[in-house]
Amino acid sequence: MLDKYVERCAEVTGDDGLMKPRTLRVGAVQMVSENGALDANLTRAARLVREAVDMGASLILLPELFHTANPVNRQVAHESIHR
Repeated sequence: MLDKYVERCAEVTGDDGLMKPRTLRVGAVQMVSENGALDANLTRAARLVREAVDMGASLILLPELFHTANPVNRQVAHESIHR
């Protein structure tokens, strides 16, 4: 087990002991979720995640509560805008 750890450390570090630079492509999904439409929201999110992967993203971020479109958040947002 320790041998595999040492081998992996050697793969990701240079002769100076520092991590070798790596590229991480991040995708951020923006979508409008329908309140209570779980299946539709998940289907939409899955399609957008696939698009991000097709464009090279290996880490994909989704909006908070994307699957439920929590109505409390909409009410809070509405109240903050219309003060």
